[in-house]
Amino acid sequence: MSTEKYNELKKRYNTLTDEKESIICLIDIVVEIRNYDVEEAFQISSEIIERSKKIKFYEGIGRGLNNKGACYWLKGEYESGLSTLKEALKVAKENKFNSLKARIYSNFGNIYRELGDLSRASKFYQWALEINEELGDELSQSAVMISISNLLYDLFDYDNALEYANRCLEIFIKYNDKKRQMSVYHSLGNIYFKKEDHQHALINFKNSLTIAEPN
Repeated sequence: MSTEKYNELKKRYNTLTDEKESIICLIDIVVEIRNYDVEEAFQISSEIIERSKKIKFYEGIGRGLNNKGACYWLKGEYESGLSTLKEALKVAKENKFNSLKARIYSNFGNIYRELGDLSRASKFYQWALEINEELGDELSQSAVMISISNLLYDLFDYDNALEYANRCLEIFIKYNDKKRQMSVYHSLGNIYFKKEDHQHALINFKNSLTIAEPN
């Protein structure tokens, strides 16, 4: 299974000669495929870390570790994920990679949510949100906000979960971020279903499916 963006990235990767550019392209590939081919994403993340260390490319090391931590999360290997994210966070702090630090905090939140520690998950999401607000990164803010929406859903706070999800959807439509639109529509479907608004639940599930079908 592959997406149009994955094929474009692979084609671009094959044309690159600069090692740092090649590593950045591999990072983009990992982000594109990790939700449907976590094993390949994990292997590429390990390659990114190794190659980045050889040339002392600290951004590559940090982002590789962050993506590897995210892969552990998706594989359900939470302790390994937390350990790897701690390594990534050390690199981010030492080099003042604030945008990366926000991504790492968000992944910490994802793992703690899976572990059922919703209070700790909420703290990490808030830290990630604050950094992205300071950076003025609207798209990354919204990516964290959908995680907060999902957390509120876990807490049965469906009204606030709905508010966050709708705010995110506007931003993802603005930036034409199809993958995240698909995720938000699915979340909205779940929220409306719990609110027993089955008509709106079905509309949102269908919207999610419509975006997913081409890939």
